[in-house]
Amino acid sequence: MQKSKKLEYIEKTSKFGIDLSLDRILILMGYLGNPQDNLKFIHVAGTNGKGSTCAIIESILTTAGYKTGKFISPHLELINERMSVNGITISDDELERLSCIVVEKTEKMVNEGFEHPTQFEIICAMAFVYFYEKECDIVVLEVGLGGRLDATNIIKTPLVSVITTIDYDHTDRLGNTIEEITGEKAGIIKQGGAVVSAPQKSSAMDVIKRACVEKGCNLITVDTGSLKFENIQEEFQIFDFEGYTNLSLGLKGAHQLINASVAVKTIDELRKIGFVISDESIYRGLKSARNNGRFEILGHKPEIIIDGAHNISGINALKDALIKYYAGKRIILVMAVLSVKNYQEMVDILAPLADSCIASEPVSDSALPAIELVRCFERNGKGCISAKEFSQAVDLALAKAGEDDVICFCGSLYFIGHVRSYYILHSVRKR
Repeated sequence: MQKSKKLEYIEKTSKFGIDLSLDRILILMGYLGNPQDNLKFIHVAGTNGKGSTCAIIESILTTAGYKTGKFISPHLELINERMSVNGITISDDELERLSCIVVEKTEKMVNEGFEHPTQFEIICAMAFVYFYEKECDIVVLEVGLGGRLDATNIIKTPLVSVITTIDYDHTDRLGNTIEEITGEKAGIIKQGGAVVSAPQKSSAMDVIKRACVEKGCNLITVDTGSLKFENIQEEFQIFDFEGYTNLSLGLKGAHQLINASVAVKTIDELRKIGFVISDESIYRGLKSARNNGRFEILGHKPEIIIDGAHNISGINALKDALIKYYAGKRIILVMAVLSVKNYQEMVDILAPLADSCIASEPVSDSALPAIELVRCFERNGKGCISAKEFSQAVDLALAKAGEDDVICFCGSLYFIGHVRSYYILHSVRKR
């Protein structure tokens, strides 16, 4: 689709950057009639696992027959990915129509003297309008950044507030300690609601517990003692959790079992308030859940993996998954990171697994130069080739790999989104 002037307008609003505040989005939604006030939500915050947890919850609810909206951030390839209903992303025509509606109200708002909304706020507003128009029974809503001042946090008390694993990330905006970061994430907890949390560091859990007490909320935590990995069957991890046995999950990695458990506990809370969701829907929903860019296998011979890990916690989860699934395999590691990340430690964690290393750059003004990433690998005693362009990095990795090797692209969602698009197009052309 050729971009309309309205969509181009939205793209250009990236110049307003990230400015955490609820003021502008509240005003904009007022101009749009506050459709979010007529929707039911599951609100999901956290550092890692938000997208996968949202995908699993959405899959179960859709399987159970509920019209389920899902809002995620960021997208990998196309902005359409950010809003979907029953797993189907918004069409180009619908996206253009919504952009016209929201941009018109944005311009009116600015002309009347209010501050211009950020790009994320405009996209969030489009999603709220879309889910209202589609008459969604429930919306799974992923926080963009933080929680307390994130644009998604204008909603009333959600059916369930979900907090996935919390760790260090975006410390320039959320704080330098786990307690500060958790305080921002726990800002989604609202009066009288149910809260489901993944296992957390004690300092993080203490903050969540205090927030629940202050807001009169019931806190449900995932008991990892009730979580048991059984085996791997083809593309599925088989596991038990509480009363559920032989659950199949199509997402790889031990961390995904935690995300799946959080999703199941969330579904249990919905059942308590009247949602009709059978055990069969839980089994089928877990099995059919997918989340692009999270230890996603794009191809075989060689095995080609893309993973959006972009902070220390995510990189450690990626390391564990590579060891679990590909021990003894020759691994070609292709990384690209943002300069604001703890990139030396990220390299320190993954470098020992790599037989060959390629440093690239995300398409971002904040990209770390590939040559600096090369130096990080060299500090680990690893030779590394610089391939600044993502297309060059993909071609180089494929040229170096044998059929039995593993190629892993990681370090930035911006990067793996472009890698995914380029590789799929490359594969189609080869056919």
